[in-house]
Amino acid sequence: MVKSKVVAGLVAAVLALLVVGTIVTPARAAPNQRTVYIVRAGDALYSIARAYGVDVWALASANGIANPDRIYAGQRLVTPKG
Repeated sequence: MVKSKVVAGLVAAVLALLVVGTIVTPARAAPNQRTVYIVRAGDALYSIARAYGVDVWALASANGIANPDRIYAGQRLVTPKG
């Protein structure tokens, strides 16, 4: 019983990671060109930064974000130049 709950939890976690990986997909941009990303429900600044290959604090700074945990759906984020 406990083992099946653990397996179900692990499966749910893996599926959640797969969904997040498909949601945060960066647009293709020319090197050293800024792009705009529209935050979707469930996004995290860390995963957006990782998808664009930039530091989370550089992304936060470029968008005037003091607390990286406080982003909202519909927010427009400018990615720093690469």
